[in-house]
Amino acid sequence: MLENVIYSANIAVVKSIIVLPQNRDFLGAKLVHVPLLHALKKAHPEAKLTVLTSYEKNRLFTEFGVADSAEIYRSSWQLFKAFRRLNPDLIVNLRPESGFVDGALFFYRRAKRISFEL
Repeated sequence: MLENVIYSANIAVVKSIIVLPQNRDFLGAKLVHVPLLHALKKAHPEAKLTVLTSYEKNRLFTEFGVADSAEIYRSSWQLFKAFRRLNPDLIVNLRPESGFVDGALFFYRRAKRISFEL
């Protein structure tokens, strides 16, 4: 089912993907993201997958081999600037009801987004 959601993004060529993981700073919260990141890499092997996070420990995703890079942000302005710099084709938001993320996504409308339905 996860592959169906990822493949159904209706994007011809995906060159850049941003994933915004849950805002939890413990290992279990990171481990539950690994299958999603792996499925994204499998669905779009040529795309650069970047995890944008507020926690240094989330750099583990690059060590697990499921993300190409992990970048830290401290404000919605930094997040928005990262969106502009990385120019993603797809943004996967795993943080519902986040003021930082909602603010940045409101102003950045170029990418296809996959997120929770509120």
